Amino acid sequence: MSSKEANCCQVIVDEMGLLKLKLTILAVLSVILGSFLVAFQVLSFMKVENADISQKLGMLQEEYDNATAMTRTLGADLTGVKKCADDWEYFDGSCYHFSTDKKTWTESRDACVTMEDTWSSLPVNKKWFWKRGEPNNFGAVGEEHCVVTTGEWNDVSCGYPMNRICETICCRAW
Repeated sequence: MSSKEANCCQVIVDEMGLLKLKLTILAVLSVILGSFLVAFQVLSFMKVENADISQKLGMLQEEYDNATAMTRTLGADLTGVKKCADDWEYFDGSCYHFSTDKKTWTESRDACVTMEDTWSSLPVNKKWFWKRGEPNNFGAVGEEHCVVTTGEWNDVSCGYPMNRICETICCRAW
């Protein structure tokens, strides 16, 4: 092989090596560029996602503030409301106390008033008439002006000691 041919082959080998180097650099730069593009897309997505989350956070904060204000308002509304005591029963907006001791009509009324509650009784200033067959059957006429229920209604003397029911107005059963 002549030196001219050897130089030519050497040039081709050098150019091939240079071409490989250029291709390797191009491949590395392409990978870096691709990585930057992926990172840019991820950052763009995260920016949109962050804006969406920030908007939702703002809405949740507003809902929380509204709920807090409503709770304060409701709490203020309930300041004067009392709940039923432990030995009282709630029913339909009122608390009821069913006594275990027995007292006359007058003593029962006074006991409920002492508890600062209302005594549950039928109105005394009205005339009551039993239906036919109802228990208006004991005592002399004019003696049995009070009523008692033990599963059925009955008229009794107001001086006869019985259990009583006291009532107080309430709005909620706790």
